[in-house]
Amino acid sequence: MLPIQTRARTYPPRKDAHPGLPRRGRNGRKIPRKHLERRDDPGGQGEEIVRELRCCPACAAHRPLISPTAPSEVG
Repeated sequence: MLPIQTRARTYPPRKDAHPGLPRRGRNGRKIPRKHLERRDDPGGQGEEIVRELRCCPACAAHRPLISPTAPSEVG
């Protein structure tokens, strides 16, 4: 799949979005998920694909790179 149109996207911060990594206690048993620390996701900025085109690798190699938020002609 070849992206042909993208747009800028801002992601809001999320509290307690990621669970902590599984750990083992002193006795070697896993600590239950409910006792693990959860981490916040800071959010940020990125790009989101709006439209993409299915094509063979040879065609994708000849297609120029796209510019963000600018629709390109499919041809």
